[in-house]
Amino acid sequence: MNLKKEEISHSVEEIFGLYEKYGNEDYGENVTQLMHMTQCANLAIEEGASDEMVLAAFLHDIGHFLENETSMDGYGRQDHDRLGGEYLLSHGFSERMVKLVSSHVRVKRYLTFKDKTYYDELSEASRITLGFQGGPMNAEEAAAFEEDPDKDDCIKIRFWDDLGKDENIPVDQEDLHRLKKMITVHLLSDQLP
Repeated sequence: MNLKKEEISHSVEEIFGLYEKYGNEDYGENVTQLMHMTQCANLAIEEGASDEMVLAAFLHDIGHFLENETSMDGYGRQDHDRLGGEYLLSHGFSERMVKLVSSHVRVKRYLTFKDKTYYDELSEASRITLGFQGGPMNAEEAAAFEEDPDKDDCIKIRFWDDLGKDENIPVDQEDLHRLKKMITVHLLSDQLP
């Protein structure tokens, strides 16, 4: 999708408008959604991840902000991974970014199948939502996921998702400013031939 600079600017403002409007909502964890997503991005930065991975970590739960009447008993929106991916694709993000953002539920299902101790390490909210999300994968689904060339990056997003729930780390406005600039640069670079 070729976007003009003003369209990119509008997309970035719309995305951050969603964060401003819904980011302070709780979704069953001890942190707000904005705290969670900012912490995930910062965990990616601390690991020296690429800008693409940092942004995927920041944007992975954006689907919780979108219209969808199907709730998971107060734990956010069901199908938020797919909704978020579709939203980002419609706003000029690459298919790879969409895949990374959309992967975290699939990876949770994979890891609960593959590693029996992983379930025990999940937060209570993540355990509850797993049931809404299809439960652990079966062997056939897991084998298909293991063939995905982006599997390792998708798993990293999931681990940051699991760790980004520290109620003692508030949102830093400088972090948001940096992430906003990163999104703008990312979208502009996707437009280059």
